[in-house]
Amino acid sequence: MPNTTSLVKGSIEMIEGEKSRLEFLFNPTKYSVTKTNTWNPRENVGTDVSPLEFGGGQPKSLSIQLFFDTYEEGKDVRDYTGILEKMTQIDESLRQGESDRGRPPYCRLCWGKVFGFICVIQRLKIDYTLFLPDGTPVRATADLTLTQTVDENQQPRQNPTSGGLPGNKVWVVKSGETLDWIAYKTLGTSFRWRVIAQANNLLDPLALTPGQRLIIPPRGG
Repeated sequence: MPNTTSLVKGSIEMIEGEKSRLEFLFNPTKYSVTKTNTWNPRENVGTDVSPLEFGGGQPKSLSIQLFFDTYEEGKDVRDYTGILEKMTQIDESLRQGESDRGRPPYCRLCWGKVFGFICVIQRLKIDYTLFLPDGTPVRATADLTLTQTVDENQQPRQNPTSGGLPGNKVWVVKSGETLDWIAYKTLGTSFRWRVIAQANNLLDPLALTPGQRLIIPPRGG
């Protein structure tokens, strides 16, 4: 019997600003998740162990290593790693408020059950390890540390076989489409555009781009 299961390629994409997307050439062999909680001891005179009081949770941190190899193509591997670098740089379109303070964009890691991990790139380290005779780099490894910006309990989770929770759909934005129109077509009323915006963590619902993928929650969700 033929194997009909296709390999799901992971990717990381900007979800605001220019909304660039980088699909992994090779899926990682592992990733590491770190979660820190703060517990503060309460004053309790006369005891060896004071009761602890929960002081709040810190964002999750996800570490992952990506591998890029373009030697066979003779292509500059920085065409790929440069997208990662861009994700760490200030996006001029995101300057807001009186301070006019800029920041890099929010990103989303998409891969299997990690789909919807909304984050920022906290740290990026790229090692170039193979070069063409003219010095063009054609092999690299990138170590990323991603810091969570949205609680995953507030995000739709992905089913590894279907691409989303049962009832969830994926809509690929076409030129000229607006969020209220997409809500009308998928949820039956344009007034539910906020449901789609929240499910996709859209900071600017008016800034849709052709090719952008949107999670569409079920009508009763």
